[in-house]
Amino acid sequence: MTSRIALSVLSIAALGLSASAAAHDFWLEPEQFVAGSHKSVHVDFMVGHAGDRGHWNLQQNRIVSLQQVSAAETKDVSTVTMGREGGGARVAMAQDSAILIGFESNNAYIELYAEKFNSYLEEEGLTAVQDHRRATAGEAETGREYYSRAAKTIISKGAVDDGEHLTKTLGHRLEIRPLENPLTLADDAPLSVEILYLGEPLPGALVSLENIRVDMFPEKKRKTDSQGHAAFAFPKQGAWKLNVVWSQPVDDEKADYETVFSSLTFSYD
Repeated sequence: MTSRIALSVLSIAALGLSASAAAHDFWLEPEQFVAGSHKSVHVDFMVGHAGDRGHWNLQQNRIVSLQQVSAAETKDVSTVTMGREGGGARVAMAQDSAILIGFESNNAYIELYAEKFNSYLEEEGLTAVQDHRRATAGEAETGREYYSRAAKTIISKGAVDDGEHLTKTLGHRLEIRPLENPLTLADDAPLSVEILYLGEPLPGALVSLENIRVDMFPEKKRKTDSQGHAAFAFPKQGAWKLNVVWSQPVDDEKADYETVFSSLTFSYD
């Protein structure tokens, strides 16, 4: 896929993109993570990886849900006015609290040559699909999958509030839920997260933590425990992205697997 659009199957095959290029991370990146006195903030929808990132063009027909959570309410903002060219949305800030923005897309379709698909599975820690391909002697077959994206971001007002609403689940197919407000952690305190798949804790998922201000270098990677939890210690400065990918076999004529990319972004400045 390019930085602007998700490529079709034929386009990916024709361009011969690498497995990692076809499996770009997806995240929300506010123009200001700290809104201060701003009454609204532009949120960019981003796709990419270290050294290669760009805007994902938000279109109404790709939105399953777009929600805004404040201390007072959760509201649907899927009809929000689209932002500038290059993809994004402008969201209103709550008067009295930080906000959580959550997005989920519908499915798109992709194929990857076997070698590239196998490399992608290894890189993302997609053990369920690896095991399925081994069990069905499918490791030499083209990888055919549906994929969707989910992402959340936290935008603060500058003043610290209790932020209990920032730990709320939004019902995404794959979701990263911080178990405490990331913005109020002590400098030496780790951030614990719960990974949910179809609303249930997901063990064995590979979660990464990256600083998006320093070319998204993968600072840390953790696998979730039996309760779907992982914990990260990191400096409480800069802007950060948590990322997880999960995939399962599906019984479908067109695709063999259904994959979801999910992320959470937040910043201390």
